[in-house]
This record gives sequence, structure tokens and C-alpha cells, in this order.
Amino acid sequence: MAQEALRLEGNSGTPPVVMPTPSQDHLMSLG
Repeated sequence: MAQEALRLEGNSGTPPVVMPTPSQDHLMSLG
């Protein structure tokens, strides 16, 4: 799951907290 989060952060260039997206929301819910 860490790799998925890193990929999302690399693509968006912003932390998941600042940019709440469906994908990141799922990741946060799972982790």
C-alpha cells in the first residue's frame, strides 16, 4: 500500500491530506 501512496504523491505532487481524492480516500480507509 505504501508504494501506491508514493505513486499517487509522485503523480499529484501534493500530500494526500491537501488533495483528498477517491483513490487516496480508499487508501486512508484501508490503512
